Amino acid sequence: MEKIQVKRDLSMLKSPQSAKKLGEILAVILVIAGINRLGSFEAGFGSFPVNPYTFFSIFAAVWFGRLYGFAAFLLSLLSLALPFPQQRWPESVFQLYAHFKVPFLWALVGVYLFGMVHTYFTAQLETKNKYLRKAASEKFRLDTEVKALVEVNRDLEERVLRQQESVTSLFSRIKDLSSQNLAETLAALLDMVGQYAWASKASVWINRPEENVLERYATLGWQEEDLALQKLPVTESIEGWVVRNNLVFSARMLVNYANLRKMDRGRNIMAFPISFGKVVWGVLNIEEMPFSKFNLYTEKILGALIDLGSPSIEKTVANERLMVTALHPQTGFPLISVLQKKMEQWVSSLEYKGSSFSIIILELVNFDSILSSFGDKKTYGLIKRYMGEIKTLSGNVGEVYHYQKESQMALFYPQIDYDGTALFCFDLLGMINGKTWQIDEKVVPMDMLIGFANSGKGKIEGDSILRAAEEVLEKQKR
Repeated sequence: MEKIQVKRDLSMLKSPQSAKKLGEILAVILVIAGINRLGSFEAGFGSFPVNPYTFFSIFAAVWFGRLYGFAAFLLSLLSLALPFPQQRWPESVFQLYAHFKVPFLWALVGVYLFGMVHTYFTAQLETKNKYLRKAASEKFRLDTEVKALVEVNRDLEERVLRQQESVTSLFSRIKDLSSQNLAETLAALLDMVGQYAWASKASVWINRPEENVLERYATLGWQEEDLALQKLPVTESIEGWVVRNNLVFSARMLVNYANLRKMDRGRNIMAFPISFGKVVWGVLNIEEMPFSKFNLYTEKILGALIDLGSPSIEKTVANERLMVTALHPQTGFPLISVLQKKMEQWVSSLEYKGSSFSIIILELVNFDSILSSFGDKKTYGLIKRYMGEIKTLSGNVGEVYHYQKESQMALFYPQIDYDGTALFCFDLLGMINGKTWQIDEKVVPMDMLIGFANSGKGKIEGDSILRAAEEVLEKQKR
C-alpha cells in the first residue's frame, strides 16, 4: 500500500496543478531566504525556537502532502547553500546547518508524520466525496425512477378509476335488488343482466318442489306468444337440470353431454342457479344474446351478479313469506306488509302535505338468548312492554310494527324531521338503558341496535327509506 501511495504521489507531481504547488513552495522559501539574508537575522535563523525553514516544510507536508513537504525541505537546504556575500554567514554551509536548534532528522520525521496525517485526511475526504458522488448519482437515478413510477402510477390510477366507476355502477345496481317486493327485485336483476351481459331475452324461474315444476316469475324481452309457457318440468328441462345439480349450464356443454341435448329446446344459452345456501331457489335463464358476447368473461360476470344478488333476493323472499298474515300471532302488532301499505299511502300524499316522516328500526341483539331462557310468551311479552314504552315516549304518535326478523321492530313516526328523529333515538336509547327490564323478577339485559331514516319533504320511493334505515342498522353490526 505504501509503494502504491508513493507511486501515486510521484505521478501527481507531473500534473500542472503539482507544478503550481511547487512554484508556490519555491516562492515562499525564496521569500524566507530573502528575509534571512537581507535582514538583520542570524544566519539560517539558527537561534530561533521555531525555524521558519523547517516549520514551512512541515506546513507544506500538512497542507499539500508528504512529497511536497520533502520538496520544501530540500529547497530550504538549497536556499541556505546559495552563496551570498555576508560577513555573518559561515564560510561552510555545513557549519550553518550545525547551528539549527532542530536537527534535520527530527524535521524529516515531522515532515513524514504530518504528511501521513495529510494523506489520511485526504483519503477520508476522497472516501466521503466518493460517497457523496455515489449518493448524488443514486439520487439522480431514484429521481428518474420516481418520475417513471409517477407516470406509471398515473396511468394505473386512471385505469383503477375507470374500474372503480364500473364497480361503483355495479354496486349501485346491486343495491337496487334490496326491495321489499320480489317482482321489483327480479325485474332489477333482469335489467342488470341486460346491461352487463347484453342479453336481449331472459327469464327467472322459481322452483316449486312440492309440484316438481319450475314456475316462470319474471321475464326480459319476452313476446306475447312466449308468455304461454308458464311452467317447466324439473326432470325434463335444462332449467330443471340446473336446479337438480346446482350447476351452471352453458350451450357449449351440448357438444359433450347427450342427456342435455335430449332436453334442449333451443331456448337455453346460459342458465345459472339462484341458491340460498345449499338450497336452489330458482334459475336465471339467458335465451338470447349477441354471439360475440357468448364467452367465459360474460359467464363470470353473470355468475358474479347472481352471487352478489342472492342475499338480497333471499331477503325479499323471506319478507314476502313474512307478509302472509297481517298481525303477529304473539304480540298482535301489525306486520311489515301493513307498514308498507301505510308508507305507500303516506308517500303518495307526501308532496302535497309538505311534511316528512321517519322509520325507526329496533333490533334486540340478544333476542335468541332471551327466547331460549324464558320462552315465546314471556319474550314477546317483554317486546310488547318496551315497544309500549317507546310509543309513549313518542307521545303516542308513533305506530309500532313487526319488521323482517322476529328480533326486529319498526316505529312509524309521522310529522318529524331528521334532527327530531335523531334526538328521539337518543332519548329512546337512554330510556332502554336506564330502565331495569325483568322477566319473572330476573333482570334481562337489553342489547339494542337502532337504525333510522327520514323521508325529507321531497318525493321519494317507498322502499328507499326502509333500505336507508336498514343500512344504518347493518353498519352498527360491522
